[in-house]
Amino acid sequence: MRALLLNDAKRVATIAPLILSVGWAGVALSVLYGIIAWIDFVGRESVGFLEGMVYAINLFATPFFLAMVVAGIGRALRLFALYTVKDEV
Repeated sequence: MRALLLNDAKRVATIAPLILSVGWAGVALSVLYGIIAWIDFVGRESVGFLEGMVYAINLFATPFFLAMVVAGIGRALRLFALYTVKDEV
């Protein structure tokens, strides 16, 4: 049973950094998207500075939250793999 757990931990250790990287790339892209959306909204005459910021934050919040969830899952998987393998070394 322990050998199966170690085998799974090694497999997770190879996948977790990829998931973590995808999550952080999503965070960076959602921040960039939020800034571009805010600049776009502020550039319109019918939308004020703060109103444009509110619209941009509404567009930015969901992708940012989901990207942070993905990054958190990747980090948790990585910590699980390190914790499991630590006992064997």
